[in-house]
Amino acid sequence: MVTINVGVMTDKETIKRGETLSLKVSSTAPPEAIRHAALKKHCSFNQRFNSETEYKLSFKDGSEIKHIPGIDPEEPFTLWRFKEESGFGYARITLYLLPQGDVFEELREYLDEKDDQLYGFASSEMLEFCNSRLFPDGFPTQSVLAVARDDFVNAGEVMAMSIAQGGPCPNFLAPEIYSVLSRSFVIEDLKDESLKETCLKLTSALEDQLSNILMEDHVLDTLQHIGYNGVPTRENKESIKRVVEAICMYDQSPPGSMSSIVKLEEGLKTYGLLKSIREHSLMWKPVFVPGGAPSLTATAFLNELLVTFSLSDVKKQQEIDAYYHFTNYIQSLDTDGLQTALKWAVGASTIPPLGLPNKIYIQFLHGCAPGCRCRPTTSTCSLTVTIPTHLDNEDDMKSIMASAIADSQGFQLV
Repeated sequence: MVTINVGVMTDKETIKRGETLSLKVSSTAPPEAIRHAALKKHCSFNQRFNSETEYKLSFKDGSEIKHIPGIDPEEPFTLWRFKEESGFGYARITLYLLPQGDVFEELREYLDEKDDQLYGFASSEMLEFCNSRLFPDGFPTQSVLAVARDDFVNAGEVMAMSIAQGGPCPNFLAPEIYSVLSRSFVIEDLKDESLKETCLKLTSALEDQLSNILMEDHVLDTLQHIGYNGVPTRENKESIKRVVEAICMYDQSPPGSMSSIVKLEEGLKTYGLLKSIREHSLMWKPVFVPGGAPSLTATAFLNELLVTFSLSDVKKQQEIDAYYHFTNYIQSLDTDGLQTALKWAVGASTIPPLGLPNKIYIQFLHGCAPGCRCRPTTSTCSLTVTIPTHLDNEDDMKSIMASAIADSQGFQLV
């Protein structure tokens, strides 16, 4: 065990004075373990600490702690490795608890702007936030505060607006959650064998058999769980469908998650998306559930490019050389690298369900001084990539592109 310090920030990323406490944790503890221990310590010993707020573990600059800063390739954060790289002793290491509510304040500002186009980094990073904070494993996080703040409503609106405006798809929901949203249940997929048996009985029974099945002891227990208050003798083949649907929802929804799902459904009503999902559940499933959409390939990436060369023979040859090395760089990337490069170029790590609104226009920068190390730049609004013509060899293109992409992560940095 080692001793570090953990302070508290406001949602404006300013440090609260007098609220830094020492904390004993394992030197190999990951960020989530440190965050959990810090929350427990502050709840116990900091009378001014707001335990009703959700916090993330951050550095002094407000950035969330996930990886060791300055390491390429990225390395997951652990205290002992951070100590090695930073040169600080454990006693000099101070981490912070930063309220998470401020991130959704940005989201609400986007939703309130009438002319806003949630395309590119805005929608991409908001969806990443929805994924990591509201649906970390594909299921809604258990947070009364998030429900009360309408975070799930806002998440549904962002999902709908991103799809409608050509942005990335929110394909991070668990299949069970999608089945609840779409009401497209497959009884054979139910996890509880008793519930599965009950549903199969009810769907296959004749109408005059329904009341007897509903009065069986184990079925009555199930009906109590779903809040059934009907009259078994009045059920028919049509009305029993709603009972079966409720049983399926009970099976597929984690305990305590229905309020979050209902809020999400409210947001997904934007543009009539929820209605369409329920009418065409198979068509929409790859948009919301991981694994349904094809992986991004170098060929698919390059097919989105549109390049026009100069009329001047001298400039044209320089542009051809630079473009050749750029396409070679793209072809050398694995799937993760391609997604990162696409996000750098257009703001989304996948090609949206409706396709990109335009081709990615490639233009070139001439006239750089000898030895210039300027980097390719992008405009995610106009979908334009500008490549300096001095990147005329493989090594320069690879190193400069890696630098350009690494330094463009975040709002207003592209």
